[in-house]
Amino acid sequence: MVRNYVKKKPEPSWSEEGMTRALEMINRNEISVRQAAQRFKIPKTCILRRKNNEMMPKTPRNDHFKQVFTDQQETELVDHILDLEKRFYGITPLHARRFAFELAENMGLKHPFNKNAKLAGSDWLAGFKKRNPQLSIRAPEATSIARAAGFNKPQVQKFFDVVRSVLEKSNIQPDQIYNIDETGINSVPVPRKILAKKGKKQVGRIVSTERGFNVTAVCGISATGSYVPPFFLFPRQRMNPLFMKGCSPGANGYANGSGWMDSDHFVKYLDHFINHVKPGPDKKILLILDNHNSHRTLAAIPLNKARESNIIMVSLPPHTSHRLQPLDCTVSGSLKHQYAKKCDLWHTNNPGSRVSLYDIVEIFSKAFLHAATLEKAIKGFQTTGIYPFNNGIFPDECFLPAEVTDVPVQQETERPIAAENVSDEHDHQPEPQNVFKEPQPSCSYTSFKNAILKISPKPKSDARKNKTQNPQKVSRAQHAEELTSSPFKDQLMAKEAEKKQNTKSVKRKLTKNVEEKSNIKKKKTMQKKVVEVSSSDSEEEDTNTICIYCPSRYGESRTGEGWIQCQNCKGWAHDVCAGVSEDDAEFICLKCS
Repeated sequence: MVRNYVKKKPEPSWSEEGMTRALEMINRNEISVRQAAQRFKIPKTCILRRKNNEMMPKTPRNDHFKQVFTDQQETELVDHILDLEKRFYGITPLHARRFAFELAENMGLKHPFNKNAKLAGSDWLAGFKKRNPQLSIRAPEATSIARAAGFNKPQVQKFFDVVRSVLEKSNIQPDQIYNIDETGINSVPVPRKILAKKGKKQVGRIVSTERGFNVTAVCGISATGSYVPPFFLFPRQRMNPLFMKGCSPGANGYANGSGWMDSDHFVKYLDHFINHVKPGPDKKILLILDNHNSHRTLAAIPLNKARESNIIMVSLPPHTSHRLQPLDCTVSGSLKHQYAKKCDLWHTNNPGSRVSLYDIVEIFSKAFLHAATLEKAIKGFQTTGIYPFNNGIFPDECFLPAEVTDVPVQQETERPIAAENVSDEHDHQPEPQNVFKEPQPSCSYTSFKNAILKISPKPKSDARKNKTQNPQKVSRAQHAEELTSSPFKDQLMAKEAEKKQNTKSVKRKLTKNVEEKSNIKKKKTMQKKVVEVSSSDSEEEDTNTICIYCPSRYGESRTGEGWIQCQNCKGWAHDVCAGVSEDDAEFICLKCS
């Protein structure tokens, strides 16, 4: 089947309406056949054949290329395909062809599809797209389930409620609304498209190294279009002033070993932010930032930083920065694109050289100068609905991916067992779904829309999977909060106190076990032939624990020698190796820091 059929015989130049009028005037003897041919621009032979009933009136025919589905059916099919795409479960062209075949078979429609392959043809798909120009084949962006489920209506509405409360309570003006975000700068950015020979299999572009290294840049913008000078974190133990060569005016930088933001350096960034923004009692600042752990620490909130510097910090809901963070929406993409351009230009001007840690800031600053425009900053706050404030900026279709998992704002309930009983009742009522999914012998009574849903149902997660999880292991869902408020501060203080208490008890228990096990070892040394030594599996496991700094085992420790556990990786180390004293309750190893 050809996709663009062109008739060999051209269409007649005269219309059927002209032929009808000519025959009527000839039958009334008003004009002759020759005069009618001249007047209506119709060949004389055609008029004679029509008059003598030798040629039937022209009727539109399409015997060879009939549509399998009607226009209304194709409209419903397009709506279903677009609905799946909005839920982030779009179908591929091959899936669409198989879907069309199963739908035609289910409805009992006459079709020319391949019954052996059980697929509609590629020509049908091309014609289907041509008849419905709103469809196109796109390369989707990989979206995690957490991001799809996190951007739901209750979470977004709670964020806007918090922002509205702060705006009204503190009388915040647009020049007092800021957004900050960290972005990773890699020495090997994604190469841009270049001109090359058509059909060539491998096309290369010079970069510095295979993987590269990351430098964190913290950027800030306001609702009026102003920018905070960048703040850099370098993956080195010691800061070198040459790292900041060619930086933007007012920029600052530190080295922290990993190059990633942590709570200590976030406090330093707050100093940098306060130095440039100049908040005060008459100029309170609303600072919107993501839900990173480094932003939710006691060190950054009460200790003469955010709270006492008249900064009101509001966190975004988890996994919503792609929609609610102004920097992510309008600035970061352009900044990364400009940075890739400047890296290509640097390699062109410095052939054979590698981008080092001393060149990153200079290249980034040139890209920042081109990307940091007034319009992008203002547009970022407009598209997110923060300023001008618009809590209805996101239509309901934006929340369709979250309906697949139905993840609302988590609320604490006193009777979780009742909720399980309710879900059990729903689990015992699957009869309508099973009847709906069973194949039917005849589809004459089934509507086209129901046939679509039977073959390709809307995605929905199984709620019974959540029942198998241990409720004690399910963490409390985070949401948008005012980080500088007293209730949030009290929560953090309670968590810190509980963490210190648990750490002290673990360390005290460990020190006691060291003394006991060292005595047991002495006893075993004196009586080498004694085999019956009482010990459990957990004690043997503790004995074989190795220090993360030295190869010594826990069972080889001397009497009274202290051990401490890393709060992140849960690894153990000697107090001497870790560089802590016996009174220290908190410890994070070098690998985690």
